[in-house]
Amino acid sequence: MPLRAKLKFIEEQIEMLEDLFKSYVKSGAATDEYADLMIEQLRVLENIMLGITSPTPGDPGYIERLAQLARAYQRSGTPVTIITTAGSVSGRIDEVGEDYVLIAEPEGTQVLVNLANTLAIYPQGLE
Repeated sequence: MPLRAKLKFIEEQIEMLEDLFKSYVKSGAATDEYADLMIEQLRVLENIMLGITSPTPGDPGYIERLAQLARAYQRSGTPVTIITTAGSVSGRIDEVGEDYVLIAEPEGTQVLVNLANTLAIYPQGLE
């Protein structure tokens, strides 16, 4: 990912975190799950700033954290955008495995996403 694209992505993620945090505080329904979602987004930013675009052998929990995040969005039925090293895909999460996500695009196409190549998962409408 070129530097300009990384900086734009970081800017978008910061704006999204601000929106999430405001919603979290105003809702009065603060939950650990929403706090965890914000923490996960901070990890994505950290990875991008450090130049990490895929899990490293020193961080075996990377894929597991992404799978947990995907399961949270699946349970809520929230449409998501998944950014990978090959591009992005948007839709609803149909299935989450140990190392993959099956996403249904609005047109009905199903896409299998390898979590090892995933940079970020976030709710649609905040991109």
